[in-house]
Amino acid sequence: MVIALKDGEQSVDTCEVAAYIGGECRGATRANGGLYYLIIAGEGSGQSIELRTCINGETVVIDNTLTYISDVNIGTPWNPYVIDLNEMRTGISTIAADDADGDSDWWTLQGFKIGRKPTQPGVYIHHGNKVVIKRVK
Repeated sequence: MVIALKDGEQSVDTCEVAAYIGGECRGATRANGGLYYLIIAGEGSGQSIELRTCINGETVVIDNTLTYISDVNIGTPWNPYVIDLNEMRTGISTIAADDADGDSDWWTLQGFKIGRKPTQPGVYIHHGNKVVIKRVK
């Protein structure tokens, strides 16, 4: 798989991208020449691929629309699979206020769903409210 990460028009080449299938990491890579060359290992054609990266110290899902098929190439160096991180920053207004477990509804201010209480200091959204997580001294 050849991936180009974008933030609007800006290219992002400072992340590590990993592919997960059924909760298992099947491959990870860093940028090389502005592109991410990702080899996804294993068997199990027909399963969903979840691409993740780490942003501001938190692991976030950046794409979950692909299906794993053995020996198939997705993207090329001249026509990469583009993931726009800027497009992920929508949906923050759709935070559910009645989360049953109360701890999985955490979002960054950039609109990335974290899925658990953050461990890094910063400002987050929890149940539609801004929450400040302070550094423990």
